[in-house]
Amino acid sequence: MHQRQRARAIELNRYAFESRRETLGPHHFSTLDSLHNLAIALQRQGDLEDAERAYRDVLEARRLTVGEEHDRYGRVALMLGQLLHDQGKVDEARPLLQQAEAYLRRRIKENVNPDTANLLSGVLIRLGRSDEAISELQAWTQLQPESGQLQCVLADKLILVGRRKEAIAAYETAIDLEPDLAEAHSGLSNALREEGRLEDAIAASEAALHPNPNDTMYYNLGNALRTEGRIDEAITAYGTAIRLKPTFADAHNNLGVALGVKGRLDEAIAAFDTAIRLQPDSADAHNNLGNALGMKGRLDEAIAAFDSAIRLKPTLVEAHNALAWLLATCCDPTLRDPVRAVGFAQRAVDLSGGHPACWNTLGTAAYRAADYPTAIGALHRSIQLSNGGSAHDFFFLGMAQWKLAERDKARAWYEKGVAWMDANSPKDEELIRFRAEAEWLLDLPQTLPLREDVRWWDSPQDALPVREDVVGAE
Repeated sequence: MHQRQRARAIELNRYAFESRRETLGPHHFSTLDSLHNLAIALQRQGDLEDAERAYRDVLEARRLTVGEEHDRYGRVALMLGQLLHDQGKVDEARPLLQQAEAYLRRRIKENVNPDTANLLSGVLIRLGRSDEAISELQAWTQLQPESGQLQCVLADKLILVGRRKEAIAAYETAIDLEPDLAEAHSGLSNALREEGRLEDAIAASEAALHPNPNDTMYYNLGNALRTEGRIDEAITAYGTAIRLKPTFADAHNNLGVALGVKGRLDEAIAAFDTAIRLQPDSADAHNNLGNALGMKGRLDEAIAAFDSAIRLKPTLVEAHNALAWLLATCCDPTLRDPVRAVGFAQRAVDLSGGHPACWNTLGTAAYRAADYPTAIGALHRSIQLSNGGSAHDFFFLGMAQWKLAERDKARAWYEKGVAWMDANSPKDEELIRFRAEAEWLLDLPQTLPLREDVRWWDSPQDALPVREDVVGAE
């Protein structure tokens, strides 16, 4: 649905709710149904705070009118619990998901069907009971051994809990049972791709096109081709998917990724903009847009895009890390915010379980914020986890050591950075800036041209005098 249509849906649902509240009263079931529909429309639009408030209002009204054991209450508890959990509000979500579980167990007791099985198993996984979710799904597939859809639900959940090989087998079973089941073909292609079996993934996507050529199959083929590095073919596949379904937001998003790999940034930005217009609550599309805008030098827009991605999905590691890096290192000094960068970088470390790239970002941000001991600790952790580190670690380690008057260590790290850069990435624009910065700070001969943002290397409270003779030199 286009953004204009989504906005129209919100307007109509809001009007319906307000009209029914006035004529029927705030607790009439029709009034509450309209408010529930408004919450769903707000969520689809990406207005998560307003959606949460609306869900809470419906839930409380349902509690007062029909009680917590009623299915109408259970449906709202499910929607609100999922929304809160996916925003990282796990403790708030837990009691609601437990109520949703009770509601879904009542439903599945009456009839084991794929939709209810999918919802219930998803709730159990969100509650941290993954093994139980898989066991129950396996039991349900045994009750209905001819259901390819149930097998597909099992496979989807096996993917979620990291049991990819079992998922592949389940997808294959689903396809054997229902050869035209599009979601099973889609899942199989993606699972094979994530397993690193790229040729098999491409073959699975191409095989699926023969009995069932549709937008999803071309999209999956594009994903497999892109992962294998066949970018031009991937772009063609995504284009076909979009031609078949112009409102396919994920296809526009992944087309943008592929175009970005080819350096076609203006086209990539247009594709991401389209994806966001079609699906405003897509955190991935906002994050990808931020990356492309940053590469184009549209830094203020990139920051806004990353902020939107984090608002929509507070657990998105990539957005936290990218925003922290931009706020700490961007060329425009007026956009730098080292303190804010440290917060996002620390969150990225926490969310990622300590990925070395996130430790590097934290170390860099801490250096910018003049917290040199933290910077040194984080950068050493990055080096340890990445099997030796890179110049992105070494240059900032050298500068942090210099700030603590450890001059010999500082020069040693600088020299290590130069050696790594010369051997691996001599033309990297960021490393050129960082190397020049280190040479300036360590009072070494300038081997690289300096940029005007030199004067903003350090935080305002710890600034170096500006040498007007070299600032801005070409």
